[in-house]
Formats: sequence, structure tokens, C-alpha cells
Amino acid sequence: MCQRVLRRFAGVDAATVRAARYAATEVIRDAITLPPTELVEDTALVADELVANAVRAGAHSVELVLELHHDRIEVAVTDDANGWPIPRRPDAHETSGRGLQIVEVLTTSWGVTREPDKRTTVWAHLQCDPSYTTELPCSLR
Repeated sequence: MCQRVLRRFAGVDAATVRAARYAATEVIRDAITLPPTELVEDTALVADELVANAVRAGAHSVELVLELHHDRIEVAVTDDANGWPIPRRPDAHETSGRGLQIVEVLTTSWGVTREPDKRTTVWAHLQCDPSYTTELPCSLR
């Protein structure tokens, strides 16, 4: 019941965010027969926010990994930017800084890992009803 899809982006810019959102949408639609719109949109938005954070942090390359399991979807973004993602609490007049708050609301858990090669991975888990993935072949065994 598991599937892993990796997309790599180099020359990171605003178009990378759109490409990541599109990739996440296509992965869910290709893997799950008639996925609920909310699941597709939430997964795409989480991927969008995590990749946008990497772009704003100055990443030169970004990897987007989507893992579909029987009861969850994991979105992971690994980048080569310096720094560490920190949730902000912007005031009502600020036009940015809410990405990790959005991720927190849409997911059951999320976190950050420093990779051995000094890259950073931000991951998030979205709940998925197992009935949507019963036909999904496991390619992670």
C-alpha cells in the first residue's frame, strides 16, 4: 500500500513552487482513484508552502518526496539553504510568514531533520482514509 515519488528541482525560483504544487496534485490523482478534492488540495498546498519556504531561504536545489501509505501521505522537502525553518506569528498586516502555520493546521504532524550532508528536510503527514488507497500497490517493500 505504499508508493514513493521523488521530484528534483534545480535553479530554484517562483516557478519551482508552481511545479511542486502541480507535481503533488498529479501524484495524488495518478495514485488514487477518485481522490477527494480536499485531499488533493491539502497535499498540494503543503508541498507549495514547504517548497516556497525553501525558495525564500535561498535554496539552489530542492527535492520533493511524496510517500503514499495506507493511512497517510507524507510530503517531504529537502533543500540546500542555510538556516532552520521556524514558525512565525505574523500580525494581521503582514502579507507573509504563515506557511508553517498552514502546514500545522492541514497535517497530523510535521517536523524538521538535518541531513548528514547538511541539507534540511521538512516533512509533514496528512491523514488519508485507507479506503482511498486499497488498490495502491506497495513499492516500498
